[in-house]
Amino acid sequence: MCIAKYKRKRILVKKYILQKKILIINSHPDKDSFNYALSAKYANSALLNGALVEVLDLYKLKFKHFFKGIDLSNDIEPDIIKAQSLIRWADHIVFVFPIWWATFPALLKSFLERVLVPTFSVTDNNKPNEFFEWHNLLNGKTARIIATMDSPPLFYILKVKNPAFNTIKDILNFCGINKVRKTYFGPMKVSDHDQRTYWLNKAENLGKKFK
Repeated sequence: MCIAKYKRKRILVKKYILQKKILIINSHPDKDSFNYALSAKYANSALLNGALVEVLDLYKLKFKHFFKGIDLSNDIEPDIIKAQSLIRWADHIVFVFPIWWATFPALLKSFLERVLVPTFSVTDNNKPNEFFEWHNLLNGKTARIIATMDSPPLFYILKVKNPAFNTIKDILNFCGINKVRKTYFGPMKVSDHDQRTYWLNKAENLGKKFK
């Protein structure tokens, strides 16, 4: 009996340790937006399937949006420190945002500049004059981009050359997050209820699979 209890306890502990930790970063200002609906579908599905989920709504965070050079001082806003802690904690990071003017919102770029600073995301190994001596510090994590747009995704990828994905992928790769995938939904303007329901189900399925 004691052995059976011990085995059950080991299984529960192992399950807790292996739980997927997912951070969702939402970059849309409107709570009634389709982006928020996609985030909620993904988060709820991941939670129901055993993942640990945290959500960051960038428009609720308080931090300086203008990048004035790398700030390694102790004068960093609490929300930036919290975001760094969540990024460090997460196994998988999901970025949800609209495509505006061919790329992701400016607030997301500002957020990445403030959060992914040296000593947190990369280190130069005390060799600042050697470019190739940078070492990434966020190894082992994965990421997914979920973006909405008014143009057909294929047009955005082939004609516009996919700048949002390429930029975020390059930033994350430099920090050690090498497995970055994308899911695009569009065109939003001409989509009907059935189409949007299909997209929501797709986001739900991604959350179920922790992808």
